[in-house]
Amino acid sequence: LLYTLLVVGAVHIAQALVPMARVAGYDPLLIDPRESFGSAERFPGETILHEWPDEEDLADIAERAAGVARSLGIEPRVAFASFSTFGYPRSERSEKMHLAPEILDARGVDFEYDGEMTADVALNPDVMARYPFCRLTGPANILVMPARHSASISVKMMQELAGATVIGPILSGVEKPIQLCSTNSTSNDILNMAVVAAAKVGG
Repeated sequence: LLYTLLVVGAVHIAQALVPMARVAGYDPLLIDPRESFGSAERFPGETILHEWPDEEDLADIAERAAGVARSLGIEPRVAFASFSTFGYPRSERSEKMHLAPEILDARGVDFEYDGEMTADVALNPDVMARYPFCRLTGPANILVMPARHSASISVKMMQELAGATVIGPILSGVEKPIQLCSTNSTSNDILNMAVVAAAKVGG
């Protein structure tokens, strides 16, 4: 069998999906990829295609991110991140983060998830323990963000303040081994994405 790995550079990633879909043999109007950034064992859910995703989109992103985590040998624990925790303080802006777990309940997914919750609740076991009804058995390793801006800010802060190595964005939702790199990617970034693409062939 002959496999072709496609790792492409893009200035505007969302725009690059259309010609990429044609190369892969898909109608670009039909594919519905999702992305997630991976850094160590934390995956802030990114939303390149949806600047302000609704609760259905967020549930989709959680499922795709969980699939990426499992493909890397990590059992997913998903937190829907917000400035509020389990309905307090109430806000129209956080309502979708509260509703997304209910959608996953209805879908009957097979991974841990809960929300909405603040980042300290999601990541700090001592703070999480203050909410004994939380369904996560440990710190979240997937953080689904409310919007594109919050995901981007979080990733950049991880890089600059914590020295995190970011691998991504990881494109999921397409069958072909395709990944995207930004135009400022280093040689290591390109190599990492090639390995991720190759892993799909091997899987």
